[in-house]
Amino acid sequence: MDISGGNAVTSGRINGAMPAVLFLTAVFFVNYTDRAILGPLLVHMERSLNLDHVQATSLLLFLSTGFSCGLLSSGFVTASVAPRKIVAFSAIGSGIMLLCISRAHSLWEVRLFFALLGFVSGTYMPAAMATLGSLVLPANWSTAVAVHELSPAVSFIFSPLLAETIATYKGWQSAMVVMGVLSIAMGTLFLLFGKGGREKTERPSAGGIAAALKTPVFWVFIWLFALAVGGEFAPYSVLPLSLTSEQGLGSMEASQLLSLSRVASPFVVLLGGVAAARLGVVRAIFLFLAVHGIALMAMALPASLVGKPGLLAAMACQSMTTAFAFPALFALLARAFPIGQQAMLLSLSLPVATYLGGGMVPMLLGVCGEYLSFATGYFLFGLLCLATIPSLRLCKNV
Repeated sequence: MDISGGNAVTSGRINGAMPAVLFLTAVFFVNYTDRAILGPLLVHMERSLNLDHVQATSLLLFLSTGFSCGLLSSGFVTASVAPRKIVAFSAIGSGIMLLCISRAHSLWEVRLFFALLGFVSGTYMPAAMATLGSLVLPANWSTAVAVHELSPAVSFIFSPLLAETIATYKGWQSAMVVMGVLSIAMGTLFLLFGKGGREKTERPSAGGIAAALKTPVFWVFIWLFALAVGGEFAPYSVLPLSLTSEQGLGSMEASQLLSLSRVASPFVVLLGGVAAARLGVVRAIFLFLAVHGIALMAMALPASLVGKPGLLAAMACQSMTTAFAFPALFALLARAFPIGQQAMLLSLSLPVATYLGGGMVPMLLGVCGEYLSFATGYFLFGLLCLATIPSLRLCKNV
C-alpha cells in the first residue's frame, strides 16, 4: 500500500477528488464516533452494571486490544480484498457490534463485544489510507490526510453531547443502537457508492519487518505515536469519570465541558501540517511533548483552585496539542522511510501504539482513579511526555 497517493485517479488538483475524500471522511467520522461515545457512556455503564473505575476502564483495554488486532490483520487482508470493501465491512461490522453491546447484560459479555468492536473498527485505517491514496496525487496527499483527520477532532466535539443526551433520556443502550444503525447505513452506502480503493495492496514481507525492527527511529515513532494516541483518547475517555467523581460536576455538565474543550481541535489539525513544514518535524514533535506534558499536569489541579475556566483551558490545551501531533508524526514516518515500506511500518506500529496509548493508558488512569486519584494519573502521564523529549535526538537527521 502506497500511502503517499500512488495510483491516483484525479488530475493534479485535488478539487475533483474532494467529494470522494469527503465521503470517506464521513465514513471515518462514524467509525470513530462508534468508539468515541464509549468514554462518555462509561459513567452510565458504571451505574447500570455496578462497575468500579478499574472495571469500567478495562473495557477500553479490551477495545484497544481488539483494535490493535484489527489493525495488524488489515495489513494482510488488504492484499487479498479490495480496500474499499474492508472500509465498508468495518463500518457495517462496527454497527452490528454496537447493537450487540446494547443487548449485553454482564461485564464479560460487554468485554467480548468491546473487543470485537475494536477488531472490526481496527480494520478501517490501513484500508482507508489505501483508498485515500488511490484518490489523490502525491502532491495533494497531505491535504487529503488533513481533511480525513478532521473526523476524530469533530467527533470529540459531538460525541459527548450525543452520548449524554441520549443516555440521560433513553439509557446508554439507546445511544449504542443509534450509532449502530447509523454505522450500518453508512457502510452500506459506501459499499454501493464509494470511490477508490479497488486495487489490492502488497502483503507485508518478513524481510521488511526485520529491517524495521533494527531501526531506532521506528521504535521512537511507535512510542511517540502511543503517547499521541494516549493523549487523544485516554484523557477524553476518563474525563467524564474524573469530572463527576473528583471535580463534583454532574454528568451533563461534564459532557458539555468535555465537548467545549475540543472545539478548537479541528482547526489545529489543519495547522499541524503547516507547522511541521515550517518548524520542522522534530521541533513540532518537541512542542507537542512539552506543551502536552504541561497541560496534563495542569489538568491535575483541582477545580476549586483554578476554577472551571482554568480547568477548561487545561483540557483544551491538552486536546489541541494531540491534534497538532499527528501530522508531524506522519511526516516523520514519511521522511524517515521510503514509500514502499511505509504501509508495512504502519501495519506494525499502529497496533502496538494503539494498544499502549488507547488501552493501557486509560486502564492505568482508571487504576489511579480507583486507588489514588485521576489527578495523579494525569500528572504522571504528563511527566512521561516530558521524559520522552530526550529521545528526539535519535530523530535529528530526519
